[in-house]
Amino acid sequence: MENTLFKGAITELQCQMDFTKLGYVVSQPIVPCRYDFLVDIGNTIIKVQCKTCHPENEGSTIRFECRSTREVKSGEFAHRKYTTDEIDYFYTTWQGIGYLIPVTECSTSKSLRLTQAKNNNPSVNYAHDYELKKTLERREGK
Repeated sequence: MENTLFKGAITELQCQMDFTKLGYVVSQPIVPCRYDFLVDIGNTIIKVQCKTCHPENEGSTIRFECRSTREVKSGEFAHRKYTTDEIDYFYTTWQGIGYLIPVTECSTSKSLRLTQAKNNNPSVNYAHDYELKKTLERREGK
């Protein structure tokens, strides 16, 4: 469990650093809540939940869980999805690149493709489409 907590803390710090490098103000809540931090992106505040991702399919995709997990009894866990009332985006980072994904595009987990799909499936979510700067530019209408 301790290793998981350290990995989560590192992911969260990396995410906050990525926003800060782009000149955005990042704020953390004082009490525990569903989002990890807030970002002031000019005319609005967004709620961000950080998630540690893991490689899959021989490194062609990364995946992260879009729900929280807590132990309710020894060996029993409760899972809870995030809602649009609780957060606006998930954020994850892989090999130095940050990805910002709207909560509306997520279910219980999210996979992002790092390499070109062999079958050219149009429903594939490519990681490069969710890079932090690109997602923020789309949001701002650029």
